[in-house]
Amino acid sequence: MDFIKQYKWEIIGLMVASIFLLTPIKSHLKRIFSIATEIKVDEKKQIVAQNSWSIEFSGYKNENITLHDLKGKVIFLHFWGTWCPDCRLEMPEIEKFYQKNKSKVSFIMVAVEKGNADEKLKIFFKENPYYTFPVYKEFGKLNLQLQPEQYPTTFIIDKKGIIVAKKIGATKWSSPEIQKMIDSLN
Repeated sequence: MDFIKQYKWEIIGLMVASIFLLTPIKSHLKRIFSIATEIKVDEKKQIVAQNSWSIEFSGYKNENITLHDLKGKVIFLHFWGTWCPDCRLEMPEIEKFYQKNKSKVSFIMVAVEKGNADEKLKIFFKENPYYTFPVYKEFGKLNLQLQPEQYPTTFIIDKKGIIVAKKIGATKWSSPEIQKMIDSLN
């Protein structure tokens, strides 16, 4: 009993440190400090498959859209979810990127949600009213070429319909390297 009284604060400190090291907080902090600042151009230069152009995305507080509606424009096709920590982490970067590039890039921010997507998006945007980019829900069936393997996943499609970049994971979209690539597509 004397041992516990004598080392009470050290024991409490060890318990707090153990809790901190063993919880998801550590992985979230790691993500914050490891967000990607560059994007690699896809050397394969895949052309978007013909059947992909007819995929329809249901607008959340905006009109429905198909990729065909945007043919001949640079497209930022981004798959994310309100439930995804990495997706939420990069949202401020996407908003900055959107504000800077919305006149030269068409943004399709596809929210992938289970259950009532409208309700989940309503809650998300009530908590985050500063996000102004257009949001869509997947309406048509995606082919494998544009199917995200994990979230977030982004495809950048040039004016000719070529997938010039595919990025998986949180990204610092406002970085000069990414801006240079986007500028080169216009």
